[in-house]
Amino acid sequence: MNALNNGSHTDHPETNALDISNIPPIQRNPFMFVLQGTAGAAFAGAIGGMASGYIRANNLAASAFGMGSNWLIISAPFLTLREGVLQFRYWQNERNGVHSLLRKDADDKIASTTAGMITGAGLGWMWRGSAAAPTGAIMYGLIAYTIQSGLSMARNYRLDKAAELYQKRHQLNLKAGYTGSDLTALHTEEIGRPIWWKVLWRNKNDDMSMQARPDPNWDPLGSAAQWIFTQIRTRIDFGPESSPFLNAFDLRYRKVLNAKLDILQAQISLLKTEIYNLEQVTGCSVAPTVSNSNKTENA
Repeated sequence: MNALNNGSHTDHPETNALDISNIPPIQRNPFMFVLQGTAGAAFAGAIGGMASGYIRANNLAASAFGMGSNWLIISAPFLTLREGVLQFRYWQNERNGVHSLLRKDADDKIASTTAGMITGAGLGWMWRGSAAAPTGAIMYGLIAYTIQSGLSMARNYRLDKAAELYQKRHQLNLKAGYTGSDLTALHTEEIGRPIWWKVLWRNKNDDMSMQARPDPNWDPLGSAAQWIFTQIRTRIDFGPESSPFLNAFDLRYRKVLNAKLDILQAQISLLKTEIYNLEQVTGCSVAPTVSNSNKTENA
C-alpha cells in the first residue's frame, strides 16, 4: 500500500513520516460537491444555449435559459444519486477496513452507471411516458459509464505520472542524502501537483492486488432495472397529454404547442378581417346578428 516502502532505506528513518498509512482518510463534503457540479453543468448548458441561439439567430437569453435549465434538471438528480452511492461505498469500505486512499475505479463506474440509468429512466418516463423508461435507462447508463471510464483513465494517467515523478525525487533524495526539512521541501515544493502523491498516491504495479472490489452481493443495476420494469408493468401509459406540467419541460411539445397557437391566432385575425369586409359591404354590423342568433338557439 505504501509506495515509499519500495525504496525505503534504514539510513533515512525520517522517510517513515511520509508513510501513506499515516495520512488520515479523505474527507469530502457531498453537499458542496453536488452543488458545485450542478452549478457548473447549468453554467455550461447556458453557454451552449447562447452559442446555439447565436447560430440559429434566436434570442440569446431565452436559449441560454432553456438549455441551462435542462442541464440543471438532468445534472441535479444524477449527481445526487451518484454521490449517494459513493457515500454508501465509503461507509462500507470503512466498515470493512478498506483504506480510503486506494483507487476505486469500480465504485466510480457503478455509482455513475447506476445514477445514469435511474436518471435516464426517470427522464424518459417524465418526458415520453413509461414506455420510454427502459430506453432512457440504457442510453443514459451507457453515456455515464463511458464518460466515467474516460475520466478514470485520465485520472489514473495523471496519478501514475505523478508517482513516477515522486519516485525519481525519492531516489534522488536518497543519493543526495537530504534530511529533515530539506527532505520535506524536496517532496512537497518541487512537485507540480503534490496532492497527487500526498493524498491519492499508490503504486501502479499493484492495481490488481490493491483494487478495492465491490460487494458481489450488491447489485444496484439489477435492482434498478427490476424496479423500472415493475413500474412499466403496473402502470398504464396515458400518453404525454395527460400531464401538462411535465410537458412544460418537453421542448418538442412546447414547439408544437406554440406552432398551433400561432396558427390559431392567424385564423382569428383572418376571421376578423373577413367580418370587417362583410360589414363594409352590407353596411350593417355582423357581431349583433351572430349574438342574436346564438340567443335564439339557446332559447
